[in-house]
Amino acid sequence: MNSRATRSAIMSAFNDDILTTPYGHGELVTLPLHYYDDDRVSVFVEEYENGVRVSDRGMSLMRLHMAGLNLDASKVDEAWNRSVASVRKRELVGEDGVISAFAKPSDIGRAILDVAEASLRVDQLRWMASEPRRGRFSDQVVRRVTEIVGGRATVTPNAALRLTSGRTRQVTAAVGEAAESRFYLQAVGGSDRASREKSIEHCHFLFSLGAVERERKLAVVADGGREWDATVRQELGRVGQVAFYHDENALKEVVSKALAGV
Repeated sequence: MNSRATRSAIMSAFNDDILTTPYGHGELVTLPLHYYDDDRVSVFVEEYENGVRVSDRGMSLMRLHMAGLNLDASKVDEAWNRSVASVRKRELVGEDGVISAFAKPSDIGRAILDVAEASLRVDQLRWMASEPRRGRFSDQVVRRVTEIVGGRATVTPNAALRLTSGRTRQVTAAVGEAAESRFYLQAVGGSDRASREKSIEHCHFLFSLGAVERERKLAVVADGGREWDATVRQELGRVGQVAFYHDENALKEVVSKALAGV
């Protein structure tokens, strides 16, 4: 084994999979590190006085909340404080549910990795829940789309979609403020075949009667295998756009394209 070649291969694999996206007054850095549910770890970097502030924007705490963890329990509070106390002797701040670190510009890389590591540590606290569970798929969709949109538009969960009859029906979320340009999202998933079929039918009903253009309606679909994917594309593709939650790059491309019209 060539140690230098091994190190070079690791660095190349890591570097090639880092994404940086302008976000508000800073940057959102997405790393090739994953939580247990395959969501990638992202941190927010912004200028602060003569240095930088790196934070998780409260996403770690939100993930624990969605896992059903009692955040007010004393054991959870103690475990949280221990997890964010320090990483490699760097002092971290875990106040108000946000993990953050302050660093000099020359130390930004290490600070990003330290906050990311603390976030991964904290995420393990989910197993302290009496009945660990994954968040609802619709909540995961809203969270993922919110990350993609960043500060460029408002994401409204449980938004009202106006139908051709004049009535309104609730969809998973809407992106944008202006009624003439906002686009609508519907999560399509299920724990078994029957619930997935019902979810497809519900989305088809909403989108076929929605009083907006096909391009402004997006079905975000859970992974269900090749046969499921083909069925969804064929049926829902007639009434709206279709993107698959597990295909992160494709979902980002569709949302970003729709966002351009908001």
